[in-house]
Amino acid sequence: MSAKPSARSVAPKRSRVFVLMAIVVALLGALLQPATATATATAADPQPTPTQPGKAGPAAPPAGKKAKPEHARPPGLELTRPSKSTAETIAACSGALGGGVILTCDSATSDDVHTYSLTTAKPQESVLFRLTGMPDLHVEAYVPNGDESTCFIQQGTTKCDFAVPGTHTVTLHVYSGSGSYKFSAVGLDDAPCKTLAAHDLAVGSAGTPGQLVDGQFGDCFQFSGAADEVFRFGAAVSTAVVYDASGAVACSPEWSGRLACKLTGTGPYRAFVTQLAGVNTGYTFHLVKLNSPVGCAPLPLAPFGDPGDAVATGDLALGQMACRTVTATAGRHWIQNENSVPDQPAADSEVYGRQGEEACTEGTSRQTCTLAADGTYTILLENRETAAGFTFRLSVLELAKSTGCAPVVGTRWDLPQLHKTAASTLSLDCQPIDAVAGERILARQVVESDGHFTTIVDGSGEDACDPEGNYDGCLLKGTGPFRVLSGAAVGDPEYVLDIGRLSDPIGCTSAQVSSFNQTPPTAPAGSRCRTLTVSTQAQYVIDDGTGHSRGAYGEDGVARCSDLPNCELPAGKYTIVASATTPVSIFPITSTAGCAAQPADTFAARSGVLAGRAQYDCLTLSSAVGSEVLPVEPAGRMKTEGRIVDADGSYVCGWQSWLDPSTCKLTGQAPYRALIHRSPYQENNNYSFAVPRIDSPGPCAAFPQHDFSTTTGTALTLNAARFITCLTIAAGSHSAMEAFQYARTATTGMARIFVKTPGEGLCDGPAGTAEFTWCPMTAGKAYTALVVGSDQSAAYQVARRDITSTAKGCSGILSSNIGATAGTGTIADGAALRCFRVTSAAVDQYVVNTRGAASVGATVFRPSGQIVCKTFGELRCSVNGSTGYQVIVWSDPNFGTPGAFKLEAARLSTAAGPAPECVRAPSAAYGFGPLTGEVNATKTMNCVTFPLGKTDQVSGTAVNTVSGGPVPHLYGRSANGADNCMWGAEPLGTFDCWGNFEAGTVSEMMLFGLPETQTSLKYTVSATCQQPLCGGAVFGVTSAAPKTGVVGTTVNVTLKGSALHSKDVVRLTAAGKPAITGVMRSVTADRTTSVYAFNLTGAALGVRNVVVDSFAGASATLPNAFTVLGAASRATKAPVLSQTPQVNHTVVVSTGTWSPTCSSYGYQWYSGGVALTGATKTSLLLTASTANKTLYAAVTCTRPSYATGRALSNTVTVRP
Repeated sequence: MSAKPSARSVAPKRSRVFVLMAIVVALLGALLQPATATATATAADPQPTPTQPGKAGPAAPPAGKKAKPEHARPPGLELTRPSKSTAETIAACSGALGGGVILTCDSATSDDVHTYSLTTAKPQESVLFRLTGMPDLHVEAYVPNGDESTCFIQQGTTKCDFAVPGTHTVTLHVYSGSGSYKFSAVGLDDAPCKTLAAHDLAVGSAGTPGQLVDGQFGDCFQFSGAADEVFRFGAAVSTAVVYDASGAVACSPEWSGRLACKLTGTGPYRAFVTQLAGVNTGYTFHLVKLNSPVGCAPLPLAPFGDPGDAVATGDLALGQMACRTVTATAGRHWIQNENSVPDQPAADSEVYGRQGEEACTEGTSRQTCTLAADGTYTILLENRETAAGFTFRLSVLELAKSTGCAPVVGTRWDLPQLHKTAASTLSLDCQPIDAVAGERILARQVVESDGHFTTIVDGSGEDACDPEGNYDGCLLKGTGPFRVLSGAAVGDPEYVLDIGRLSDPIGCTSAQVSSFNQTPPTAPAGSRCRTLTVSTQAQYVIDDGTGHSRGAYGEDGVARCSDLPNCELPAGKYTIVASATTPVSIFPITSTAGCAAQPADTFAARSGVLAGRAQYDCLTLSSAVGSEVLPVEPAGRMKTEGRIVDADGSYVCGWQSWLDPSTCKLTGQAPYRALIHRSPYQENNNYSFAVPRIDSPGPCAAFPQHDFSTTTGTALTLNAARFITCLTIAAGSHSAMEAFQYARTATTGMARIFVKTPGEGLCDGPAGTAEFTWCPMTAGKAYTALVVGSDQSAAYQVARRDITSTAKGCSGILSSNIGATAGTGTIADGAALRCFRVTSAAVDQYVVNTRGAASVGATVFRPSGQIVCKTFGELRCSVNGSTGYQVIVWSDPNFGTPGAFKLEAARLSTAAGPAPECVRAPSAAYGFGPLTGEVNATKTMNCVTFPLGKTDQVSGTAVNTVSGGPVPHLYGRSANGADNCMWGAEPLGTFDCWGNFEAGTVSEMMLFGLPETQTSLKYTVSATCQQPLCGGAVFGVTSAAPKTGVVGTTVNVTLKGSALHSKDVVRLTAAGKPAITGVMRSVTADRTTSVYAFNLTGAALGVRNVVVDSFAGASATLPNAFTVLGAASRATKAPVLSQTPQVNHTVVVSTGTWSPTCSSYGYQWYSGGVALTGATKTSLLLTASTANKTLYAAVTCTRPSYATGRALSNTVTVRP
């Protein structure tokens, strides 16, 4: 059954289909690319794909022909785009490589092919290439080596060897992704290197400043050395490669927390750093020689206990190393170092032999190291993490020696515990014990804390037992004398060591069985062990309430159970370890000694005092087999934990103070007992407890139903002796979902409520001074409501109200317009509820929200009472699919004071589509915007709608028009109710919307809400389609106008179509003639019209196609849609009117003189400046309509493939 806390919880967003698809595609891509061997190149960086750079293969293809290497994407996974023009490729992503110059390609997209050149000057020249790109960009390059083989270059650093000098063509392919990359090359012999002197290679050197630039071949350091010498890189370096004097790889170390390198070849050597650990570009380079290192002072071995002067100290800056040498015999040693800065990691420590070989490299602040032979060893310390630096302290001692050990102690349990005080945090205490192999010994610190440790070693210093098992005893192995080694934590030098023999223990006292409802017994002074004799197998409870007691060890010292409060023990003798002053409860689970009887009135409280954590109280229940009970404590006062067992001691059910109460069905054999124990999280000893029977609670008062038109309820009074009562809800008097409200009516008391019917789960609400919950209820069933109050006298009011479509007293909403107010009111306290009814069509999409007091929220229910969702704070509630809803407004006191609220119930869409107040994006083909808007106290929400296709991804921002100002609250919902958008937190105002494969193209609606903390906000929203085209748009071109243009002029051509873009490439083409590319002038927001300017200077005459290459990747052609015409002929002598211009007379116009000569002429007569219909000949009979008006003629000159020339005659006035 449902309760308010679960209704207030926020469900996680569902997994996205696109995420799964992306993972599948990535895995397929990896599986379909076979790994190939490397023949002529060395990869210095981890590579992004399984293929290796430098792979020998066939020679490069002819120039201009795109080639696919062996590891290219299979044909089934090819992606195609229109190829970019040669000019664009050369201008942006090409050039001459060499000299370490970094070339940057700012815009690379899938299937691009970029060409670079590289010139080498001598045979067998080695060149380092560095190729780096954005994470989602997969780029590779190849270059012929000059010996009929090819060197493949992948992201990272690659060395290619060129057999012959000359200029080489480097071809780079972009196989997937988009973004920028950097490309550089430098001859191995030409790379600038910093030279390291001998003192730079010494441990303790301050290091050499380094700089690794993105796209650079690597940071180079030259140093002297010889084959078989071992060098160690500093922590800043994660990837490096070392070349010898011949250019061969001297070592390419693997990074495993440290980078060490054994040299081959001859020097001088050059180390190229190609990748750093934890830093970006600037760093300090450290390289130390491990063979007989310089600058390592000797360190004497320390004794057990106070190390005295056998401590090395020094300062370590970040990345710096220090060393000491120790002369030691073969065997196990203890190495301990500490950081002077509290709570900061100590230096990493490594141990090396004289030839640089690793002796041990555990790297922790406390470690053991087994040396293979006698000799002198180097301990290397490194500050890998602490930026501020620190002072280290280091000590080393030999575990086989006994110098500094304490006197031998016995393992009897009647001997006192050992109180230890560490002289320093580097102290290792040695406590010899009188024990032999085969005995099981318990050695522990009584109160373990971080930094304390205990272990047992034999005479040679080897582990005498598994350290993880010390807490429960250790079966000694090896040869004595055996010693317990222990140490203290920083700042806590004192501790107590508890040592005793578990097998055949000596010095134990007999354990006393405890009774209920009284303090458990302790043991005689001096005893640390108690012996329990079990005559018949039984389950026992053994508990000291602290967790420090150990017990139920058999006579062989092996623990017989791991859970002492539930310990099944066969007949025998058992050892329990606990201090003499510690009370320990020990009793068989069937015990009834001291158990109190529950009265017949099961609602009566049982009160008591638990004198300590080990005490158990017991209540024998009066309920019969099959009864259903509820173990419960007063509201807000849950202090105990425990269990109910049957007559045989079998577990029936339990409760915990930190968990909500739950019902318990009594099974097994009566009588039943409730075993009550103080929770380890509680300090107060007093408790009050009840176990009422709830399936047949006896006489209960009726619980009437109330409505939302009043705030009345049912009055109750509870007290400490009876803090729980019951109310009956008849079978026919409730709805399918009801709200239960409860609040105190005075200044004292807390309450909570439980609603139950046999066969169903328990519905409950939280404890508080004023709270509510809602519970589903089955028709035809009667229910019992249990009201639990405080353990003090207090008065309460409880109520239940229908929250289905039949709810009484619900208010209708004022408006369903987006941004309008649907209702207002005030919530008085945490129990108060307001009900609003929304009438809807099933297809309508609504968004519900509350504003006002920070504690106010609302839950939306369907007519049946089914919970749909809730709104709280900036979380909106989206609903559809019902013909109506009940909106219940409430307050959560945990989030502030109740108060006034305003309800929003915005109808986003109907069967006709998105709400009319939504702004329609003109097109979503490539995204949309910028669109601007404002939200304020009067209109708190705005809406933008745009089409979203099933495979689309649209990303964008909605930000304040004032830079850095608060952003609007974003919320998305499609017309079919799906949530297709996610909102970014960094930076605020970003969003991503994904299509839904099942839904197809939908109208996505994006809401921009006024944040609760603002009174007004102006915003702008822009979005980009990540993989055009979006929103179901289809690219197309239907017409171009005008259809002609004159050579030597610039003509603006208007295109009509769909999904047009400002980056479309529009050309006028004709076979055998250079194409003319237009310049974008404008594109309309709905992407149906664009204008391009064409410069026709020098253009060849004739008919051309209009070709449009879409930014989205498609292409469209309007065949023969445009004609380039020659310049028109000019009239060198204007046409002249002859005859008398008089009504009823005929006038004639001459052609004039034209250059060049015309093929034909055309005529148009004008009277009063208006063209006369049909007047298109050389002569014109003047009618009365032309009287007293001006008269002239226009003569046009035409010739094939040229523009039409036009000239006007002289102007005359027609006489009547």
